[in-house]
Amino acid sequence: MRFPQPVHLSHDAHLDAAGTPGPRRREAWSPAALIGALCTLHVVLWTLLPAVLYPALPRDALEGVAWGRMWQLGYDKHPFLAPWLSAAFTGAFGVVGWPIYLAAQLCVALALWAVWRLARDLLDARRALVAVLLLEGIGYYNFSSFSLSSFVFNPNVAMLPTWALLSLTFYRALLRPDLPRWCHAGLWAGLALLAKYESAILLLVLAGVLLATRAGRRSLATPAFYAGVLVAVGVLSPNLAWLVRHDFITVDYALGRLDAAALAAEPQPHVHHALYQPLLFLKNQLGYLLPALGLFLLLPRRHGRFDARRLGHVYVLALAAGPTLLTLLFALGTGGHLVTSWGFPFHSLLGVALVLFFVPELSERQLRRFAAAVAGWCLVVALVCASKYHEHPWTQATFPYRPLAERLTQDWRHAYGRPLRVVAGDRWSVAGVVDYARDKPVPYFGWDPKANPWLDESAMCRTGAVFLHERHDDADDEALLQGLRARFPALTDERVISVPRNGDAAEAPAVFWVAHLPPAGAGGACAPRLP
Repeated sequence: MRFPQPVHLSHDAHLDAAGTPGPRRREAWSPAALIGALCTLHVVLWTLLPAVLYPALPRDALEGVAWGRMWQLGYDKHPFLAPWLSAAFTGAFGVVGWPIYLAAQLCVALALWAVWRLARDLLDARRALVAVLLLEGIGYYNFSSFSLSSFVFNPNVAMLPTWALLSLTFYRALLRPDLPRWCHAGLWAGLALLAKYESAILLLVLAGVLLATRAGRRSLATPAFYAGVLVAVGVLSPNLAWLVRHDFITVDYALGRLDAAALAAEPQPHVHHALYQPLLFLKNQLGYLLPALGLFLLLPRRHGRFDARRLGHVYVLALAAGPTLLTLLFALGTGGHLVTSWGFPFHSLLGVALVLFFVPELSERQLRRFAAAVAGWCLVVALVCASKYHEHPWTQATFPYRPLAERLTQDWRHAYGRPLRVVAGDRWSVAGVVDYARDKPVPYFGWDPKANPWLDESAMCRTGAVFLHERHDDADDEALLQGLRARFPALTDERVISVPRNGDAAEAPAVFWVAHLPPAGAGGACAPRLP
């Protein structure tokens, strides 16, 4: 069976508004070189800025490093790709901090490159450059808030390159459905799911493209496509086996998060209207996209149109709008509560869609002006990030994990004359301490055996442990501590300590309950009772 071959364009080829190659022309500059410069500057700026501003890593990044050091095939909240990369970058450079920002920006740069390559399959070099530059106007790609931005590496950021690369390789496999291309697409499909299970949304959209397009249906008739499916399953299979062995604990976490969102909404009757959650999610996503839309409006446009006969048009529209549409339909159909961060990887093809369907006029002078506007916007965003932190320091970035880790390590070594091997307690405090402590102890999150398969409590009794809980002075605190005392009768040296926050004298010190579980032979028998 013969398939139509894709049109391969040189970087200086010109496409008209319909996407048809026209006569070649030489550019006085190289759009590909500008993409390289953009990626380099993005990596440098958004690695250095948070590294200089923030005394501590955000808590989800610390959690990722702590998880990754255990080298598990899965974790109670997420698959293993992001934790492994967090631990690998931290270990490679031997420091907790800026390597995590570097990992995040390399992910963003890889996503920008993948979008550039896909755009070049559909657009001339100038318009492809505009499509990529527009991504700098999306809040997820740089900074919009401390909690929802790409400057710190986590599973959301890991989805940016995996989604972009899957989008690129899948499109090319549709154009020429041979074995190498479908296996390549299968590889990125598996890695996207290992970044975060949310990537199943993208796979559903791609399945729709397969069924709705002639090229997709042709691919379904080829052995190469099913080989790609096997590659994806093979990449994901270690994590699937882990999930089965651990009673699908990660699925329980996801369902629990939905329940928590619903519970938080109970006192607000208006949120139960069927349209409230979809409209709120859509509003929040538009807030992240508005700068990109505003930048695009700076360009003069000529009439473009959507052509359902063109695979590229159908593909870009499906991937640019499909994930958001599926999420809205989920909320409408189930009444489920939506989380804004779910939209993190949805919009990588926004720029391609805008340029493809609303074709901008682009002289070299207009393109220079547009690039200058994007550069100006990036500078404004960086200044806003710095000023916001200066005026109102982010609580997570000022949390005193490093001095807390040093204090707990010194107290333990003074008491027992040996390295600290285990820290058990609330998730965020434990993650911060084990990452910054010089002894590199093992974490035991939440005193929950299911969430910590790398350590059983009998081993913890042999090595001993520091118990740690951030105090909030409520009844739940006291109930938790009473339960721990009953469960671990050997606990000793209980005390409450306070640690000043990093560089923020106006913020109240962080307060912790601390206790020691003595190591075997150093303070009594440890006989933990089942929780």
